[in-house]
Amino acid sequence: MSAQIPPIGPHPSVDVLLVGAALWESDHLALVSLAFVRDDDIENPALAQILATVRSMVYAHQAHSPQLVLAELKRAGSLTPAVAEQLKAATTSGADPAAVRQYAIASVADSLRRRTAAAGAALSAIAEGAEADIAPMVERAATSVRDCADRLATLRGKDG
Repeated sequence: MSAQIPPIGPHPSVDVLLVGAALWESDHLALVSLAFVRDDDIENPALAQILATVRSMVYAHQAHSPQLVLAELKRAGSLTPAVAEQLKAATTSGADPAAVRQYAIASVADSLRRRTAAAGAALSAIAEGAEADIAPMVERAATSVRDCADRLATLRGKDG
C-alpha cells in the first residue's frame, strides 16, 4: 500500500503533490484524470510545464519517471532553472502515486476558486468602463468558471 510520505520542511502545495504523484505513478490508467487538469489550473507556470510534459508522455504511451521527464524537458529545451526547481520539489514531495485523482480534484477546485476571484475582480474593475466591453468580459469570465466547474464535477464523478 502506498501513502504520502511526510515532507521535510514546509508542506508542498496540492499542485506540487499532483505533479509528484503523476511522476511516480506507472499505471497509465490511473493517470486518466490528468486529462481534466489544464495547464492554467496549475498556479506555477514552471510546474504546469512539467505536468504538460508528463501528460504528453502518458498520451504517447511513454514511460514518465522523474529522470525521463527531466530528459524530455532537456530535449525540448524547456529545462529552465525554475522548471528544474519545481521538478525537484515535485519529485521529492512525498506524494502518494495512488492519489493522482484526489490531487487533481483538489488542484482543479483551487483553480475554480482562483478563477472565480479573478473574474470578480475583473468584473468589478470593468463596471465603470465602456458598456461595450462589459458583456464580452462577463461571457469570458463565465465560460472560464463554468468550464473549470464542469471539469471538477467530472473528476468528482458528478454530472456537470
